[in-house]
Amino acid sequence: MNDWIVSALPHLLTMIPGLLLYTLGLSLCLVRSRTLGRASTYASLGFGLLLLSSLLGAGSQVWFTWMAQQGAAAISSLAMRMAVLGIVNMLISLVGITLLLAAILARRPAPAA
Repeated sequence: MNDWIVSALPHLLTMIPGLLLYTLGLSLCLVRSRTLGRASTYASLGFGLLLLSSLLGAGSQVWFTWMAQQGAAAISSLAMRMAVLGIVNMLISLVGITLLLAAILARRPAPAA
């Protein structure tokens, strides 16, 4: 097995519970979309963005580990790329959490009598 895979594996394994939770939340929102109304849309988008953020973080971690071990780029160049991707990842996460908060505060449809 490649050294870069072995070095990235612990980080990837710790992400599995979060990925499962975001996938479960997204699935529940999509299944209950009629009863939740607009809140389901906000929550689905929020969970989707959090899932995307986690996958982007995992992918960038593996990519940077591979790049560093292959010597494909200078460390300063990798550091700049990591900073930019980290900021983008943080913004995606913040938008996802904001959408989840909007889902909590959104009005639900009146229950059918």
